[in-house]
Amino acid sequence: MATELQDQITQVAPVEFDGFVWLLLLGALGFVAAIAAASFALYRFALCMRRSEASFRHLTSLWRFRRINRAVTFRPLGSDEVEGCAICLEVYQVGEELRVMNGCRHRFHAECVDGWVDSSIGPQSCPLCRHPLI
Repeated sequence: MATELQDQITQVAPVEFDGFVWLLLLGALGFVAAIAAASFALYRFALCMRRSEASFRHLTSLWRFRRINRAVTFRPLGSDEVEGCAICLEVYQVGEELRVMNGCRHRFHAECVDGWVDSSIGPQSCPLCRHPLI
């Protein structure tokens, strides 16, 4: 009985693939590769557009900030209080350009606060009180 079973097992011929099956497998593989390539290209395009849009929004917010928060020339008011920029920690000198924040009225060197806003990610706020700048 065992030998008959072994004879039957050895008599089974291996499955042969004809040309159509190979062509079908190759076509399916090509289709999957094309879908993967298209998905990757779409992802890269969307990522590029998102970066471009974020960069544009950042530039327009800096422009709006400069327009809203005016620059003034520093002149001492005669008070004994020595004021300085909270960003660079330098004392204001006569004739320096300062930017006065619209909401909180804090003053900073125009160059310092412009750099602060330019380097901020997300909503910009006053370096001292966190009041929204725009």
